Amino acid sequence: MSYEHTQVARPFQLMLALFALVAAAGAASLLPLPAGWAMVAVVVLLTLASLMTRLTVRVGEGRLEHEFGFAVWRKTIAIDRIASAEPVRNAWWYGFGIRLTPHGWLYNVWGLDAVEIRLEGGRTFRLGTDEPRELARAIREAAGLPAGVAARD
Repeated sequence: MSYEHTQVARPFQLMLALFALVAAAGAASLLPLPAGWAMVAVVVLLTLASLMTRLTVRVGEGRLEHEFGFAVWRKTIAIDRIASAEPVRNAWWYGFGIRLTPHGWLYNVWGLDAVEIRLEGGRTFRLGTDEPRELARAIREAAGLPAGVAARD
């Protein structure tokens, strides 16, 4: 089985773009900086917005791979190391980005849905997704694992 999905956090991109413009306008009017520096700040913030608001997950060829942006951050796990994959719902205070939570590392760009992946040895991490059931099913099928249990917190 092969699975690939990219989740793009459009609302978050818009928020960051507006923040960048407001921050640059404020800095240009309050600080004695050349206008060029304000534009540099806008470009940097918009670049960060485009990189950290996209999460692509791939399952296939014996591995689970996820990456932020345009492969700026990439992590690969061998499918045969995966013991389980279950849809879960994150607490809102876990936030977005790459975070350490009580359930292990969370990689998330938007929303509360995720798939919790437990590796052999007990280590867990979560991949945020807007397709939790499909992703969990793809991982389980690729790893030869039985169907999972109902979603939990």
